[in-house]
Amino acid sequence: MPSNYKPNRALKSISFGFAVVMMHPKEFTSIKNGKFTDEVNWNQINELKLLIQKIKDNNLKIVPIGKINLDSDVPSIPKWIKNNAGWWAEDSISDDEFINNIQYLIKTNIIKLNN
Repeated sequence: MPSNYKPNRALKSISFGFAVVMMHPKEFTSIKNGKFTDEVNWNQINELKLLIQKIKDNNLKIVPIGKINLDSDVPSIPKWIKNNAGWWAEDSISDDEFINNIQYLIKTNIIKLNN
């Protein structure tokens, strides 16, 4: 969680009945001189505790990612487009190549646009 994270703002923006909170262990370590240390960042731990309490106070359930049904009928984004997005972000492919890939997803109804 970024240090400017505001749990109240995040909970007010929930409109789908669920929220996804993702964390990386590095987020809970201290940074000194631009490098991660082996020291715990207690501010981040306290923010996480606050977020969990706010979730509970709003009668929302905390569900581990392993319990979520991933076998739904919702189409997923193909792995190749995820790779292309990374390449595009690194300037390894052009804007035109990336746009062509997105247009393909739209033409094949993998991505549907609302008018």
